[in-house]
This record gives sequence, structure tokens and C-alpha cells, in this order.
Amino acid sequence: MPHIPNLLAAYGGAETSQRAAVRVWLGELAATGQLPVALPQIKVRGWPNGA
Repeated sequence: MPHIPNLLAAYGGAETSQRAAVRVWLGELAATGQLPVALPQIKVRGWPNGA
């Protein structure tokens, strides 16, 4: 997905993780982490035209 400049991943379904993700989206909290894996240039099935 080369047209997407940033990706926010909140690991876990805990309320604290979800609240932190929202705070990042709102600009209240800086996102400083980094994914432990590379995201290669792949075509996600059905993206962007649906499943």
C-alpha cells in the first residue's frame, strides 16, 4: 500500500491500547514505536475495490 504514508497499529484489544491509539489519532500523544516487521509492496486481496 505505497499510497498510505503512515500506519497505526494498536496491538491488543485492551481498553488502554485502544485509548492510546485514539490519542495518537487526535494528536494528543506522539507515536514513537516501530513495527517489528517490514511491510513489503503487496496487493492486499480486494483492496481498494472490496473483497
